[in-house]
Amino acid sequence: MGFERKFKLTLDVVMYGLLLFLLSYKPGSGLLLHGKIGLALGGLFILHLTLNFRYFKSLFKGRYNKVRLSYLILNLALIVCFVAVVISSVQMSGDVFLFSPFYSTQFARSLHTLSTAWFFVLISLHIGLHLHGFILRKRRQLTKISYKLIFNLIFLGLFISGLWAFFTIESTRNLLLLPKIFMPFNLFDFYVKHLLAAVFLVEVVHLYLSFLTFKKQ
Repeated sequence: MGFERKFKLTLDVVMYGLLLFLLSYKPGSGLLLHGKIGLALGGLFILHLTLNFRYFKSLFKGRYNKVRLSYLILNLALIVCFVAVVISSVQMSGDVFLFSPFYSTQFARSLHTLSTAWFFVLISLHIGLHLHGFILRKRRQLTKISYKLIFNLIFLGLFISGLWAFFTIESTRNLLLLPKIFMPFNLFDFYVKHLLAAVFLVEVVHLYLSFLTFKKQ
């Protein structure tokens, strides 16, 4: 693995960690820190886009099959969602930074809640695009039937537990701006459930791309 790929991978891990930290924010737990880390995440996301400029240059070259079109739709949706996060953050920035002339409104809060929830889902799906090939290679490297069975059982176990976690986390309710369910907040529980939900979304992308590839064959 070359330096550029290692740097991109490290950047992705840091961004995802910051995103989970921001999603764990609760009123009264440090709005200034939340704002500063949000700025850092925004800067890293722009850096991520800059490092992948070759992808955007290739958008108008070659033919589009279902797999490539899926990549394009997901990536564009992620960028649109990021813009919505930025807009809502700016609209509420006066609550965090004294120099900002903007102050929070109900629309801005709702947009921020909605866009950050979708950002979590879309960025997890985006990671699934990158891990699809890795999962395929690991599965193909298993030659013994017993190893393949263990791999499939682990995959299924993570899928089921991730599906359960996905429908129990607050971020999922925020996808549709459903009323909040007030429950005692446990930080460990939050991270475990969100990571399981992310694994579920990664596996969904893997199964989807595997299906498209199988149909093509």
